Amino acid sequence: MSQVGQWSQSFTHAVKALNVELTAETVTRFLCGISTPLMTKVKASKMEGFGKLAQYPFEDVKKLYEKTSLL
Repeated sequence: MSQVGQWSQSFTHAVKALNVELTAETVTRFLCGISTPLMTKVKASKMEGFGKLAQYPFEDVKKLYEKTSLL
């Protein structure tokens, strides 16, 4: 599993447990540390990967996630 996959794993499990559609944009927001109501609901800011890639452009993180993950 890639580093990006490891960082997003707990978040993806939490979102799927709520039966919410998981998109690349949602995971990218998590990795970039962008708060949304969903992030608050699953307490994403307390998860290891939240904001790990905040210093990179959103589109670059999204492309990296799409390349390394299977939704």
